[in-house]
Amino acid sequence: MNDLAIQLIDVTKRFQGPGGEDVLAVDHMHLDIPHGEFFSFLGPSGCGKTTTLRMIAGFEMPSEGQIVIRGESMGHIPAFKRPVNTVFQSYALWPHMTVFQNVAFGLEMAKVSTSEIKIRVAEALELVQLEGFDGRKPDQLSGGQQQRVALARALVQKPAVLLLDEPLGALDLKLRKQMQLELKHMQEQVGITFIYVTHDQEEALTMSDRIAVMHKGRIQQLGGPEEIYERPATRYVADFIGETNFLEGRVASLQGEWTEVNIGDAFLLHAPTVEGVTNGQEVAVALRPEKLTVQAEVEPNLHCISGTVEEVVYIGTDTRYIVNLLGDHRVVSRMQNLSSSKKLTHYPPGSEVIVGWEPSSGRILTE
Repeated sequence: MNDLAIQLIDVTKRFQGPGGEDVLAVDHMHLDIPHGEFFSFLGPSGCGKTTTLRMIAGFEMPSEGQIVIRGESMGHIPAFKRPVNTVFQSYALWPHMTVFQNVAFGLEMAKVSTSEIKIRVAEALELVQLEGFDGRKPDQLSGGQQQRVALARALVQKPAVLLLDEPLGALDLKLRKQMQLELKHMQEQVGITFIYVTHDQEEALTMSDRIAVMHKGRIQQLGGPEEIYERPATRYVADFIGETNFLEGRVASLQGEWTEVNIGDAFLLHAPTVEGVTNGQEVAVALRPEKLTVQAEVEPNLHCISGTVEEVVYIGTDTRYIVNLLGDHRVVSRMQNLSSSKKLTHYPPGSEVIVGWEPSSGRILTE
């Protein structure tokens, strides 16, 4: 039996622009998504992520290529006949109906028996932690509760795949973070495939088994959260996922597992060798701010470069330093504010400091 929930085979989508020109929204995408995976499309507005979701749902048809769900080609199968359900950011609840009626509506349209509807709606409301809310109207619920009703309405029909189009975007930050964990827990409980669309990097990293980072209709990198964050494949991915320092340079020598990179005329550093790098090639070395320490003295086993603190920003859990290295390269360091027994030494603007990092923290990027 095919163990894939979704297959996209050379899928392309073109729209006609306002001037009659072709706009390429999705560009020859190949993708396999296994059953039971929490999969996220991540990228900025206009990258093609929502268009891809809408093609899977059947709201848009591909210009070229094939979409396969549970081993069956969707061809021109309309949205209402596909084994998927979609949850939108807008919730789309019927205001005149109770919570029970909203959740039960799809089952009633499918001619499910009244007794089974009661059982399945109760199970769905328990799953989203809304037991006892079945008699309320949407305007009697908070935003988070309305989102849970939308999820229950989608899950009650037991789709093979649940499609989620930025469903937490309308919630405040604290509630959004709470719902991220709850969504992941729900997905693990029901065991069905979730395909999630978001522009929020932290959201994707928190919930996903795998992430497709998209740019201009193409997948830039596909992998697990740790791989995407720690080992970005391109400068675009490194820049889009979190905050990154880029040190521009040229490969000085290749030494097996390590590569020497000249950063202008300022300094030489080592970073792990990556596939495809060549001697003399222009590259960028990516360094995450949390990998950099700001300290008073040189420390053995670290790359240590002298610099001057330009700006200090206290952000609660961390202190953010902007440091000018050797008068030519500006980097950002995020130092964790530890417990009172291990207080961080603070360096005010103008302080002469040493910026240090482990050589293995650098990531050489060739594109």
